[in-house]
Amino acid sequence: MSRLLPFLAAILIGACPAAAAVGDTLAVVFEVELGRSGEIESLKVDHVTDSSGGKRRVDVPQAYLEAARDALEMRYRGKEIGRFYTYTLYDPGRPNDARLGADKAPPADSRRTLTLRRGQTATLRLRPDGRLELVERGSAADAPASQIEDVFVRAMASGALAKSPEGKLPESSLKHLPQTPLIGADAVRLTMKQAPGGGTALVVENGYDRTLYYRAWMLTGERGRATSVCEVPPKLPSYEHWPHPIDQLDLAGFGLRRPEPGQAPECR
Repeated sequence: MSRLLPFLAAILIGACPAAAAVGDTLAVVFEVELGRSGEIESLKVDHVTDSSGGKRRVDVPQAYLEAARDALEMRYRGKEIGRFYTYTLYDPGRPNDARLGADKAPPADSRRTLTLRRGQTATLRLRPDGRLELVERGSAADAPASQIEDVFVRAMASGALAKSPEGKLPESSLKHLPQTPLIGADAVRLTMKQAPGGGTALVVENGYDRTLYYRAWMLTGERGRATSVCEVPPKLPSYEHWPHPIDQLDLAGFGLRRPEPGQAPECR
């Protein structure tokens, strides 16, 4: 997959709730996948947050991961939920205890996942509890196209990007573009379109003043798998591109972080 993100107007670049924490207590955010029996088939640490919602680099001990699996299996036993994000509270001084705040932890919720098919667009807001507030949904043909999107689509169709080994467009083609997306403040618009050459494009317009991150899974026919996407800088649109057709994208794990000076968007 290739991605194109307008950054500094000249360079091309491309869930969870931040749980409240007290003292040294952190929140370990997991990506969970339940099988048809409701048992956990996959449990992966996505990231760790502190009380301010900022990401922390923490090596979570194996003892805690095993305790978290047991706690989450009890919480979701018998539910056919599929794939979602949730969290458990983590006190480094109690590495075997994953039951902190278990009575207050949010259940898995379909309102934390956005599903898009080709030709669809959706505008949403991110609630403090990690759920998605859907503002509107419609067809891509009815969605206002950003100027940056038009430039990239034309460049791809003309072969201008293919001729550039660094994947860059001339500064002259970017300098007239707005530095903010057309989406309003404190909202995100995602549009899934067919790209030139039969590929798939996802345009993400971030109206927040913080960096947006999320996860993506693509479905073609009956085959689904995770795919990498990039964080979206504040007040900028991003452009994700796959060179093949995709029937559906499931987007989850949405969150916001404060941008750090000099830090490029992370792709994963």
